[in-house]
Amino acid sequence: MEQKSQITSSINSISSLHIVTCFEDLANELFCEIFEYFDYISSYEIFFNLNQRFRNLFINSPHPIKINFSSLSKSIFESSYENIILPYQHKIQLLYLSNPFIIDFFLLSNSLIQNFINLQTFLIKDIESKYLENLLNDLLLLPNLSTLVIICKHHYVSNRSNLYKQVFRLSALKYCKLSLNPYKVFECVSREGADRIPPCVETNKFSPLTHLIIEDTIVLYELSALLSYVPQLRHLSINQLCTSSNVQPNICPIVSQQLTHVSLHLGNVYFDVFELLIKNILHQVQVLHISTPADQTYLNANRWESLILLYMPYLQIFDIDYHVYTSRVDGEIYRNLIDQFESSFWIEQQWFFAYHMKVMGDYCQIYFYSTNPYKKRQFTLDLELIKTTTRSTKQIQMNSVHHLKIEDENCTINCINYFPNVTQLTFKECLLQEKNYISPNILNRIFPLKQITELNIFLCNSYFKDFIQLITSLPNIHKLCLHRSKFQKDFHLSKQVENFHNKIKDVTIVIRCAFEDMKFLVNFFPQLQHLTISMTKGCFVEIIQYLLSKNNEKTPYLNSIWLKSFDLSLSEKIMAVLQSEKIRHVDSMSNSSHDIRLWCETILPSTNNNCTVEYDGHLLEEDQVIERKGKLYKVEDCALQRAYNACGMYLLQMVSIACDVIQNEKHKVPSKRRVRKSLRRKLLTESCCETLCTVAEMIRYCPSH
Repeated sequence: MEQKSQITSSINSISSLHIVTCFEDLANELFCEIFEYFDYISSYEIFFNLNQRFRNLFINSPHPIKINFSSLSKSIFESSYENIILPYQHKIQLLYLSNPFIIDFFLLSNSLIQNFINLQTFLIKDIESKYLENLLNDLLLLPNLSTLVIICKHHYVSNRSNLYKQVFRLSALKYCKLSLNPYKVFECVSREGADRIPPCVETNKFSPLTHLIIEDTIVLYELSALLSYVPQLRHLSINQLCTSSNVQPNICPIVSQQLTHVSLHLGNVYFDVFELLIKNILHQVQVLHISTPADQTYLNANRWESLILLYMPYLQIFDIDYHVYTSRVDGEIYRNLIDQFESSFWIEQQWFFAYHMKVMGDYCQIYFYSTNPYKKRQFTLDLELIKTTTRSTKQIQMNSVHHLKIEDENCTINCINYFPNVTQLTFKECLLQEKNYISPNILNRIFPLKQITELNIFLCNSYFKDFIQLITSLPNIHKLCLHRSKFQKDFHLSKQVENFHNKIKDVTIVIRCAFEDMKFLVNFFPQLQHLTISMTKGCFVEIIQYLLSKNNEKTPYLNSIWLKSFDLSLSEKIMAVLQSEKIRHVDSMSNSSHDIRLWCETILPSTNNNCTVEYDGHLLEEDQVIERKGKLYKVEDCALQRAYNACGMYLLQMVSIACDVIQNEKHKVPSKRRVRKSLRRKLLTESCCETLCTVAEMIRYCPSH
C-alpha cells in the first residue's frame, strides 16, 4: 500500500507540472516504480512488448531484478529463462524457487547459480537432500549473498553437520533459515554421534550471521558447538531443542554477548536442564520465547523469579507457552501453581498470562501462556478461558498470530481475543456441520475476514451450501486444503456455483470421492493453477484425463498437478493417459512409487470474434461500443458489458482500481474470459483510451492475469 501511495503521489506531482495526455507521457522514473509494484516476470509479460520505449526501459534499467519462480506454466518459465535469466543474470538480486521442475532445472544446469554474482537473497523450498552439498558449494562463490532460506523435503539428511559448516562459511551471510530434518525424532538424533555439529576450531573462519532460524532438531550438547561458529549472532530460533537419552546433558559455557533474542521449542528439556542453559549460555538474553514440555516445574513462579533476578538481568520480554494433558484431579494442582504468577514481581514487569482448561471425562487439557506480549504466530481456539492475570477487561489484541485454528464452537463464540493479522485459517473436527456451523458474522468479530488468504478444513462433514457461504465471506482466499472432509449431496446448487467467483489458485484435496463429485469440486475453482490430490483409491485416472484434456476450458490456468498416495497399480494407467494425443503437453516427475508431479501447459479460453449481440432491435458486433443512459457499453466476449474511457493519467488509476476491487465487479464479467493476443501488442492508450476498456480487459494488466 505504501508503494502504491508513492506511485499515486508521483503521478499527481507530474500532472501538476504539465498536462499528461496519455499513459506514455509519464516519466521513465515513474515507470520503474510501477515495475517494482508488480512481480518482475508479470511486469515483463505485460509491458515489454508494448513498444520500443518499454523494451528499452527493461533492457537499460539500473534496478535489480527479483525473480519468484513459484506457480508458472512451463512455457512462461522457458520464456523467462531465455529473455530474463540468461541475459540479465548479473542483475538478479533475489531468487525464489519452489517448483520442483524448476529446481531440478537450476540445480542440474552446469553451475548456473554461480553466475548470479549480485544475488543477495536466495530462497529454495522442497529441495531434495541429494542436491544440498553441491548447491552450497555454488553459493560459496556468491560474494553478496546475505539472506538464505533452505527448506528441504521430508527426506533424511545424513550429512547435516557438514552442511551446517558449509553454511557458516558463506562470507556475507547475515540471515539464514534452515529446515533440513524437521520431523527427525529425538532417539534418531541421539544415535548419530558421527553427525554431531563439532566446535569451531579455526578462529579466522567465523560466520557473520546475525539471525539464525533452525527448523530442525538440535541436541543440547550441540548448542555450544553451533554457537561457536556465530559470535555475532543476535537472534536465534530453534524449532526443537532436545536432550539425548544416551548422553548426560553437558552444556559448555560460552561467551555470547551479542545473543539477545532467543526462541526455543524445548522438546524434552526439563526445567533443571533449562536452568543450566540460562546460566551457561543465555544470561545476556533480552527477549525470551519458549514452548516447554509438560514439566510441572516450569509453572513454579518462585523458581522463575529467582532465575530471572540472579541470571537474566537484561530480560525485557518473557513469553512462555505450556501445554499439558493430565487427570481431572491434578488439574486443581495446576490451577494453584498458575495463581502464583499474580505476585507483585510479575505485575511490576508487566508480564501477564492466560489460563485455559478443557475437561474430558476424567482428564483435562491445560494451556498456560503469556498474553503481554503474545508472540506466537499460531493460536488454537479449543479450550475454555479460565482466567487471565491482567487486571484489564479490554479485548486482547493477538497481533503476532498469523495462523488461527478453530476447534471448538463455544470457544469461538465466547472468544475475547482479536486477531488483526491472521491470514491463515484452519477448521477442525465438525465445525462446518449444520448444528455446529459458525456464521461469518461471529468470525468477523475475532478476525478480519478479508485478510484470510489460506483456508484449511479438516475432518468436516458439511453441506455444500455452507461451504459456499464460507468461501463467499472470505473473498481473498488463494489457497485451500480439504482434508478428509465430505460434503452432503446438495450439489444441486451447481447452477448457482457457475456464477460464483473466487480467487483460489492452489487447492489440496484429500478426499475419496466419485469422479463426478471430484470434477464438480475442481470446476468450482476457475483460476486454479496448482492442484494436489491425495487418496489411496479413487478416480485418479479419470480426473487426470479430464483436467489435462485439450478441450477442457474449465481450468485453463492449471499448470501443476501433484498426485499423492495413490494405488501403485494405477501408475501405468496414469502414464498411458499422459501419452494420449488428446492430452496437452505434460512433464512428469516421480518422487516415489506412490507420488507423481505433473507440469503442464496452460490453455487459454477460446475466443469468439464473430459473435453478435442483439440490443434494441440492432445487432452489435464484437468490440462495438454504444451509449445507454449516459453510460458506455461494449460487446466483449459476446456479451454487453460496462466500458470505461480511461485516458492519460486516469488510465493507471482505472487499472489499479480494477485490480483491487475486481471481486466486486466480477458479476459483470462472463465466466469465460478472452485474452486476445492483439491486445498486448497495442499501446495502453490505444486499448483503453481510443477503443475503451471493460473490467475484463483492464485486469489483464494485473500481475495475476
